[in-house]
Amino acid sequence: MSETAVSAEGEDEATSALLSLEQMLERFDVEAYQHVFDGPRYNIRYATMGAGPPLLIVPGICSSIMLYSTLMVQLAQRFQVTVFDYPGVNSDDGADLAAYSLKNYVEDLLALGDHLGHATFRLLGISFGTTVCVRAMARAPDRITAAVLASGFVHRPLKARERFVRFFAGRSRGNLGKSLLMKLMVTRFHGKSLLARDPGLVDFLTQRRGLIPIRTAAAQSRAVDATNLSPILGSVSQPVLVVSGQEDPLVPPEQADELVEGLPNTQRLTIADCGHLPHLSHPELLAEAAMRFFMDATPQAT
Repeated sequence: MSETAVSAEGEDEATSALLSLEQMLERFDVEAYQHVFDGPRYNIRYATMGAGPPLLIVPGICSSIMLYSTLMVQLAQRFQVTVFDYPGVNSDDGADLAAYSLKNYVEDLLALGDHLGHATFRLLGISFGTTVCVRAMARAPDRITAAVLASGFVHRPLKARERFVRFFAGRSRGNLGKSLLMKLMVTRFHGKSLLARDPGLVDFLTQRRGLIPIRTAAAQSRAVDATNLSPILGSVSQPVLVVSGQEDPLVPPEQADELVEGLPNTQRLTIADCGHLPHLSHPELLAEAAMRFFMDATPQAT
């Protein structure tokens, strides 16, 4: 296992001229192909961008495709990159959230890979998405060649008060909303690193997250609570890059240590001045690290 610490100030020419949020969103709107796949359990909305070896982004909770557009713009320089929405993110997707299980996340990810025609592919997971990646690597080692796990964890049970809130949220209608409270929460947990990059990112995250149905957020938090990767970590032999934000308030780097200790074939990257959402605060840095890792780890994979 090798470990590297990176700061934004130490980046090379590839990331010296950072694109603004508006510039990246414009490129995504022009270059990304968006479609809906009639999946096994719900209609899976996804977006694809770029050309090259296939790479699937596996999202975190309370998020949607647009929140990964900034990262896709960077990764599309070398990969055909796809991101998708989880069940319930879109109210018309036909998902039965009450019946949706942890294994279904993996099954639908692999089904999307089939739909896209990818015999093999790489994964990049964010937060809860890293747990889906690990399960998928254990389930389909012949298909998934390598993975980057950013802001990941092995086991993160909810606290009693969080379970209490989730119980009532699961019976609520409507969306999370773009209220002042939502913006305050976004600012509290993500504001420091987002504001340092682009003041507009806080409003962008607040607006996109506010569109998530409350019941969907509750179902996703239930999945987080039920996750424990400890029994399967040792069975994952593919190369893995574990990425942590040095100032992550939700999943501190110490929790990522459990991934590094349990997975047999890992490299480690810690990003300075970075919180829980490196795909928003440091998309160039995360993409460059991922591209270098994938090219070194799987030079022959297509």
